[in-house]
Amino acid sequence: MTEDAPTLYQVKQSKEESLLELRLPSGETGKQTIHLRICIASDCALIVYADLDELLLANHVIKQLSRAILQRRPSYLLEYIPSYKSLFLEFDLLEADLYEARAFVKSCLSEASFIHAVSDDLKALQGGAIDVACNKAHRIPVCYELLDLPSDLEKVSQETSLTCKEVIATHCTSQLQVFATGFLPGFAYLGEIDESIQIPRLSQPRARVPSGAVAIADKQTAIYPIESPGGWHILGYTPISLISENPEKASLLQVGDRIQFYEISAKEYLKMCSEQASKCE
Repeated sequence: MTEDAPTLYQVKQSKEESLLELRLPSGETGKQTIHLRICIASDCALIVYADLDELLLANHVIKQLSRAILQRRPSYLLEYIPSYKSLFLEFDLLEADLYEARAFVKSCLSEASFIHAVSDDLKALQGGAIDVACNKAHRIPVCYELLDLPSDLEKVSQETSLTCKEVIATHCTSQLQVFATGFLPGFAYLGEIDESIQIPRLSQPRARVPSGAVAIADKQTAIYPIESPGGWHILGYTPISLISENPEKASLLQVGDRIQFYEISAKEYLKMCSEQASKCE
């Protein structure tokens, strides 16, 4: 094995967790070491963590591991939930114990196809290809005009020292990825938005955020698929429904998808809302 070959090493093994290192070939930014942890979450669940400061690369590691596991999915794997830097795995205790399940995960991490896929992703990300390995691309319309609906656009403008038009333009030009889903059916956590419009959550959350609200908080942006409480700053609204008609996928947006927002007028927004409503009749 050459010095620059990608290699997985076990660093530590205990009853509660396994620590591993994935050492990738040297590139323009030097040799990259990815620290991985397989932790016991309960008597029938494991969590795999990709301990990386760079969120995008960590998320790609989790996506590639999810693919490797699903390609060899054992009958005892009941559920898998990928997130920002982690993968939750639930197993059937009647078919396998946690140690057998952990051994299976380690075997997936050791597969040459997984290691080389992560190495290829790293090279692509270093080259600026942020959309590498994304599942699907979506263009989502957003009306940023002040409708008769709650909006924090002017507040965000004031706190970021940008004009409203600059906030909108920055939000629309951000190259976004679905890092995780949850909180509500159809809710997807998108990131990372440009640093110039990053703003903390509201100090006082709203009791009701309308369906379709497009909001930001810290490095993230999201669309509220249904009316719910929420503490993010609302920039605009989309007429697109995020609840999928596919019974196997509750959300239109899936982890790994790529998102691009684009601006529409209030007139276009109302027209598209009307078209959506007619489809549901």
